[in-house]
Amino acid sequence: MCLVIRPYRVDNYSITGQGKDTYAFTQKVREGILTCYRSGKGYLHDDRSWDGYLHDGRSGDGYLQYLLVREWDTYSMTGQGRDTYSMTGQGRDTYSMTAQGIDTYSMTGQGRDTYSMTGQRRNTYSMTGQEMDTYMMTGQGRDTYSMTGQGRDTQSMTGQGRDIYSMTGQGRDTYMMTGQGMDTDMMAGQGMDTYSIYRSGKGYLQYDRSGKGYLQYDRSGKGYLHDVRSGKGYLHVTGQGRDTYMMTGQGMDTDMMAGQGMDTYSIYRSGKGYLQYDRSGKGYLQYDRSGDRYL
Repeated sequence: MCLVIRPYRVDNYSITGQGKDTYAFTQKVREGILTCYRSGKGYLHDDRSWDGYLHDGRSGDGYLQYLLVREWDTYSMTGQGRDTYSMTGQGRDTYSMTAQGIDTYSMTGQGRDTYSMTGQRRNTYSMTGQEMDTYMMTGQGRDTYSMTGQGRDTQSMTGQGRDIYSMTGQGRDTYMMTGQGMDTDMMAGQGMDTYSIYRSGKGYLQYDRSGKGYLQYDRSGKGYLHDVRSGKGYLHVTGQGRDTYMMTGQGMDTDMMAGQGMDTYSIYRSGKGYLQYDRSGKGYLQYDRSGDRYL
């Protein structure tokens, strides 16, 4: 079913569906939530209500939700086949999403804070963006991911094979994460304070020195880039110089952590899907295999 929650003044929308669990809709609302639920096997969530975020989850509860509050943001979404979706938008903070096959997604956008995501085969994703604070994510095979970005505060993540990840960045406050094999992760940083990455609260990769920090991509304080492994994770952490860090992992379900220099701490991914940096010493790496996937 599809709902519009908290309507404000004008709510114009149309909803169509083809095949099993597919949806198509367009809407132009000033304030409200349009939510499409399906089966309980994952969702694509793009929220502009609290400055917005892009959230693609494969959780056990899952839903497809689009929340829109700004009058100048307009969108359209279509889907074909089983659990496929397409969304397009124009104007400020615009989006386009298309999908083919089973559980694949594509989204494009232009303007400030724009996005493009495409996917092929099962559970693959691609996102591209241009101008300030833009992003690109591509994936091949099963559950693989790639994200690249250009401009200020840009990010790049690539992955091949099953459940592998790579992220690189350039400029001030940059980071890099690469992984090979099954469920392996590596993150390295160069320069001073390369994991102290945040930009206001309107979409950033954040590393918090306060002791509650985490690395996340967040458009509202609720959307994350994360990797959860249900306590079976592995971690190798090293630091050199002042507040610089490296995390590498090899093999399956191994745990290592080491620190050098000033201010190196435990880096973990919490049960809620954070890549966290915890000064309390309670860190751990967790990757949730119970559901399909969080990104």
